[in-house]
Amino acid sequence: MVGISETAEVTHEYDEAGDEVNLIFRGSDELVLTCTRRGFALLSEAVADANRELITREA
Repeated sequence: MVGISETAEVTHEYDEAGDEVNLIFRGSDELVLTCTRRGFALLSEAVADANRELITREA
């Protein structure tokens, strides 16, 4: 399990050769999450679902 602070800086890089996306989280430490394009799409969908759930709970 990894904790990501709300103050972390997040950047990304796309590696054409490997067809991979690198998400780079920089805070007190650095975390690099590498995933394929399809893996990135799945991650994006999961984040969107979680965000919708959080918005619903706040309403």
